[in-house]
Amino acid sequence: MKVKTVNLLITLGPMTTVSKCVWAWEAEVLQEKFGGQCAIGDEGEADIPQLPNAGGEFSRLQDAHGVDEDTRVPHVENTFGRGKVGIRELEKAMQSSLVKAKKKPGPKKKVAAKKPKAPKSDSESEKDPLLA
Repeated sequence: MKVKTVNLLITLGPMTTVSKCVWAWEAEVLQEKFGGQCAIGDEGEADIPQLPNAGGEFSRLQDAHGVDEDTRVPHVENTFGRGKVGIRELEKAMQSSLVKAKKKPGPKKKVAAKKPKAPKSDSESEKDPLLA
């Protein structure tokens, strides 16, 4: 299973810029946390055996990115919502970050050339009803 990843450039100060590669759903939390100081770079893909549990991932994001200093609300709650609604929205974001498998081209089918039909003789062809 492949999941989208996003490279971010986060400006922490006039002399400090951090480059970070995160999951697509985590990039939303970092954009909410850092606002205009967070620039999206290019996207990539990563192979994982399965998506993490949404409840556990919600807790991980809450622990990793902390709370807003002014409102004391976790950044993950500001991004996805509080409680079960937030976990459901996070799960939707995780599902939407899955990379669709591209169909592999199958073997090419050989098309048999059609044999040209022999022209009909005058006796076999239908007579034009307008000429009769």
